[in-house]
Amino acid sequence: MGNDNKRPFLGSRGVLMKRVVLNTDIFGDPDDIYALLFLLSSKKIKIEMIITSDEHNCGRAAYTKKFLNELGINIPVFCGEDLGNKICYFAPKTKEKINKKYVDAIKMLDDGFTYLCISPQSELAKVANILKKKKANIIIMGGSTKKQEHNIKCDIPAARKVLKAKLAAKWIPSDLTVNNKIKIDKKHPLYKKITKSKTIAAKYLKENTDLFFKNLYPDHFLHDPLAISILLDSKIIKFQNKKLELKKAQFIPSKEGFSIQYGINADYNRFLKLFNTQIKKWI
Repeated sequence: MGNDNKRPFLGSRGVLMKRVVLNTDIFGDPDDIYALLFLLSSKKIKIEMIITSDEHNCGRAAYTKKFLNELGINIPVFCGEDLGNKICYFAPKTKEKINKKYVDAIKMLDDGFTYLCISPQSELAKVANILKKKKANIIIMGGSTKKQEHNIKCDIPAARKVLKAKLAAKWIPSDLTVNNKIKIDKKHPLYKKITKSKTIAAKYLKENTDLFFKNLYPDHFLHDPLAISILLDSKIIKFQNKKLELKKAQFIPSKEGFSIQYGINADYNRFLKLFNTQIKKWI
C-alpha cells in the first residue's frame, strides 16, 4: 500500500481491477469464507486488505492469515474491534502475528476503492469520514425492516454513526439474504462437495460449517456472497431509495429517517449461476 495505489490496478492480463477492502466477521457463519473465496476467484477484483470484526483477541484475523498462507495468497489482514460477543466464533487458536492499525492502512489507499462491510459496522464507523474523503464505494450487508438483524445488533452505536455519516452506501438487508433459495444444510449439494473435496479451501469450509451446525443452527444462508455479488453483476440486486430510522437493531420506515439505498429485490438464479462458477475453482 502506498504509491502502488496511486493508479487503477491492472491485473496480469491488463484487466482493470476493482480495488476492495473486505471488512468481515469471518470464521463465524461459514458464508464469510465463501464470500472471501468468491472475491479471490475473480480476475476483476483486487483485495487490498482484510479487516476482521467482532474479534476475540484477534483470533479471526490470525486464523484468516493462516488460511491465506495455506492458499499461497498474500493479503494484509488487520484485527478489528473486540465486541465481547461470545457466540458465532469458531476460529481455532494460531500463532500468526496481526496488525491492528487498519485506520492508518485505509488512509494510505488511493481514492475510489470499494469498502465491503459484511460484518458489524464497528470498523466502518471508525473510518467513515476517511471513506467520504476518499470517495469510496460502500456496500453493507446488514439491517432489516422485519426484525432485529445480527450485524447491527452486535454494535448498534456503530450502525447509528454510519447512518449519521450519510455515506453513499448500498445496504443489502437480511430481508433479501434470508431466502430458501440460498440456504445451505447437510443435504445441499454444496455441503456434499466440501465434504468430498480434498482442497485446502474445502477443509476450512467443512470445519467451520460443521462447528456452526453443531453449535448454532442446522443450516446457514449465503448472505455475504449475495451482497458482494453486485461488484461483479449489478443486475443481481435491485435498490430503492428509502427513508429509514434505526430502532434498536431494526430499520423502521420514517419520513424523518435517513435516506439510504436499500436492496428490495434479488435475482437468486442469476446469483447462483455466478456463485457456482466462481466457487468451483476452490472445491
